Amino acid sequence: MSVNSSSIPTTLGALQAGCLFAVALSGVAALQTFLYYRSYPQDAIRYKVMVAWLWLLDATNTVLISVVTWQYLIITIVLTAASTLSVNLFYCHRVYKLSGDNWHIAAPIILLSVARLALSIVSTVKMTQSHTWDAFEAKYQPIFTSGLALSAFTDIVIAVTLCLYLQSQRKGLAGTREMVDAIIVVTVNNGALTCVVAVASLICWAVMPHNLVFMGLHFSIGKLYTNSLLATLNMRHWLRHRSRSSSQNTPEQLLQFTNESRGQRLRDSFSNRFAMRDSETAVAAGDNAVKPVEINVRRTTEASVTK
Repeated sequence: MSVNSSSIPTTLGALQAGCLFAVALSGVAALQTFLYYRSYPQDAIRYKVMVAWLWLLDATNTVLISVVTWQYLIITIVLTAASTLSVNLFYCHRVYKLSGDNWHIAAPIILLSVARLALSIVSTVKMTQSHTWDAFEAKYQPIFTSGLALSAFTDIVIAVTLCLYLQSQRKGLAGTREMVDAIIVVTVNNGALTCVVAVASLICWAVMPHNLVFMGLHFSIGKLYTNSLLATLNMRHWLRHRSRSSSQNTPEQLLQFTNESRGQRLRDSFSNRFAMRDSETAVAAGDNAVKPVEINVRRTTEASVTK
C-alpha cells in the first residue's frame, strides 16, 4: 500500500517516531514479564499462560513494526486488537467478580471487546485490498474510525465500572480504604492512558487521514494495554500486604484483586490461627510456671512465722 504524500516528516518520520516509542514500551513489557515470573512462581497457570501470550503478541508486533514494510504494518493492527481483547477480557473477569458474578454487567464489555477485534480484522482486510491510503480512506474510513472509537469507549466503560464497584467496597478499616483508593488510582490511570492514546490516534486519523501520524500513535496502543495488565499483576505484593493487615474487614470481592487462590488464603488463615494458639499456650505455660514460685515463697514465709 502506498501513501500519496510528499511530506516525509508526517509519513516516514511519524512511523519512525512511533516505532521507537513502541520498541521502548516493548522493553518495559519484557522487564515486567521477567519480574512477574520471578516474583510469582506459584501463580495459577491461567495467569502464567496469559502473560506469556501477551508477551508473545507484543514481541511479534515489535518485530513487524521494526521491519516497517507496508504488508507487515497492516498486520500490526490485528495484533494490537488481539492484545487489546486479551487485556479487556482480564479486566472484564475482575468486573465479573466484583459484581458478584453478574453476567449482565460483564457480558456487554465482552461484546464491546469482541466487536473491536472484528472491526480491526475488517479494517486489515480492506487495507490489504486497497492500493493507497486515499482509496482506503475514501471507502472504509467509518470502519477504522469505529474501531478506534470503540476501543476508547470500552476503556471508559471498564474503568468506570471497576471504580464504581470498588467504591462500594470502600469500608472497614483505614487499611482497606487505602487499598481501595490505590486500586482506583491505578485503574483510572491505566484506562485513561490507553483511552487518551486511542482518542489521539482517532483525531489524527480523522483530521489528517492522508499521512501516517495516526499509525505512529497506533503502534503504542497494544503495548500500553500489555504494560497496564503486567503492572496490575506486579503490584500484588503491596495489595496482599494491605489486605492481610485488615483481613478481618476486607470483602471477599476485594481480596480477588490480589489474585490469591482461595486455598492460599485458607492456608494463611490456618497458619495465623495456629500461630496465635501456640502463642497463647506459651503465655499460659509461662503463667503456670510463675504461680508455683509465688505460692512456694508464701508458704515458706508462713512456716517461718509459725515457728
